[in-house]
Amino acid sequence: MLRRACLLLSAVLVGVLGLLPLSAPAQAAPLTVTNGTQFTDTTGAVVHAHGGGVIKVGSYYYWFGENRNPDNSFKAVSAYRSTDLKTWEFRNNVLTQSSAAELASANIERPKVIYNSTTGKFVMWMHKENSSDYSQARAAVAVSDTVDGNYTYQGSFRPLGEMSRDDTLFKDDDGTAYFVSAGEQQRRPPRLQADRRLHRHRQPGRQPVARCLPRGAGVVQAQRRLLHAQFDHQRMEPQPAALRHRLQHHRPLDGHDGRR
Repeated sequence: MLRRACLLLSAVLVGVLGLLPLSAPAQAAPLTVTNGTQFTDTTGAVVHAHGGGVIKVGSYYYWFGENRNPDNSFKAVSAYRSTDLKTWEFRNNVLTQSSAAELASANIERPKVIYNSTTGKFVMWMHKENSSDYSQARAAVAVSDTVDGNYTYQGSFRPLGEMSRDDTLFKDDDGTAYFVSAGEQQRRPPRLQADRRLHRHRQPGRQPVARCLPRGAGVVQAQRRLLHAQFDHQRMEPQPAALRHRLQHHRPLDGHDGRR
């Protein structure tokens, strides 16, 4: 009886051990991305993607950024993709000077892309100026059926009638989208709606406050806090960034085009 019990216990243990992994799951080797160096793509060509934004679709990260002519005017928004954020493959000039008459002589800066699950389209927001100065201070929008396909230009405008320069997009985990841009007035970021409208949150009795323009804004979510980083528009030399945070008390975004 004891021998049968021992044999049964041994069989159970062998069965359990057979379900356990023989070794820890393999992990990708760490990669080092060095700042202050010239990035090149998989063909050895220089990466032209200044002021860009990254979106993950499937197993790929897609990097969209500014590609400029020798006179520094707009040439294209170029798209690259990578699986490790270090090795980048050129995919397409997704928006070019020939995409719309308004872009033939222009400056397009800081393009950002999000996905609108309501319309099934990828939506790009960007800062738009003419090619000679920064008097327009407009936001522009383009859309595409695929992440790295040709984007159809929808036009430019001043969101809520206010100037808009350096910009970013934030998509929360409930699908709500927000457009954040630099301007002469302090304001809450407008929420983007799939029905092509911008919605603005106001605090009762609070008026916009004059301030210097922030640059290079970025918003990320970490441990239920929203982190917002930016630096002073009036200083071009290297400088510390300002970092603000708040507890996330509601859920934001769903990749919308948000034009009025």
